[in-house]
Amino acid sequence: MPTINKISDHSEMIWSQGSTSLAASAATTNGTHAGAGASTLIATYFKHSSFNLYFNYRAFLSFDLSGESGTVTGVTLTVMRQNSATTPILHFLASEASDDVAVADYQDGLVGATGYPFTDDVTKFVDSGVNMNADGGGDGDQVTFTFNAAAVTHANAVMGSGKFKVAIVNQYDLNNTYGSSGIGNAFAVQGAVFNSTQDSTTGNHPILNVTTADPTIGSVKLNGAKIHIVNGKFLIN
Repeated sequence: MPTINKISDHSEMIWSQGSTSLAASAATTNGTHAGAGASTLIATYFKHSSFNLYFNYRAFLSFDLSGESGTVTGVTLTVMRQNSATTPILHFLASEASDDVAVADYQDGLVGATGYPFTDDVTKFVDSGVNMNADGGGDGDQVTFTFNAAAVTHANAVMGSGKFKVAIVNQYDLNNTYGSSGIGNAFAVQGAVFNSTQDSTTGNHPILNVTTADPTIGSVKLNGAKIHIVNGKFLIN
């Protein structure tokens, strides 16, 4: 079956920076910052309580399928890692973020989210999330995540006419469990980090791999005619 490997037209992170807790930063309707020219794509967190710094990140990726055709049978996402972190579990959700990605997409860019927490309202493209310890590879590795039937349905809906958009969030954000997570302080972002489309090397950008069904080949009824091969050519008479 043929596979279309579509490089992301735009992938960017948004984060909410607060001064009280990671849970409070996750619960805001809008983000406070967008990734803009950052080459990193983050869907995890930064915490340093001594300085009252609490950042919750979400990543938004877009792939233009408007020029493609076919019936989609499978979808995977390939990203390039920037570190070897083995946590947290990541979740991939249907997105409706704006093409340019803005701070207003922090919550509104998630299909189904009308408030926080949105645990049961969003559409998951990976049923149980991805354990980065088991499946995540290491620094400089490309890793591929297999999407579910909901992603296939979404891809078919936009095939030839629109964009396939996906958001990445972490387990504590999705499940509203920052309060019981036990996350400690650090002087850097914690968790797995990927490359965005702002990376200067196109080969590091996220790729959506869309598998389509084999084209149907119609039959020809000859009604008694004969096929001859003459000098490598097919002749029917």
